[in-house]
Amino acid sequence: MGIHCTYLTEKDVHLLKKTGTHIAHCPYNFMRQGQTTPLIQWLKGGIENIGLGSDNILHDPFEVMRMSKYLALQYANNVDPYSRIFVPVFFNK
Repeated sequence: MGIHCTYLTEKDVHLLKKTGTHIAHCPYNFMRQGQTTPLIQWLKGGIENIGLGSDNILHDPFEVMRMSKYLALQYANNVDPYSRIFVPVFFNK
């Protein structure tokens, strides 16, 4: 299990994919630190085992999902809260 995985190189992403490592994506941490999420890098690198996590027991799980979406939209320069991200597109499903 990889937690955060903020500063992965392409080699790191390949190794995580090869070993089937799961990643806990914690969008609130990225937001608090003023970072964009590397979620797209993970998906393009073929990592399919990505779950949402939180470093705080008080976070509402649905708010964590919304924050993950907003950060991905920001990364794509498409900050529209009403648009959808269709993750299976990355895996040709």
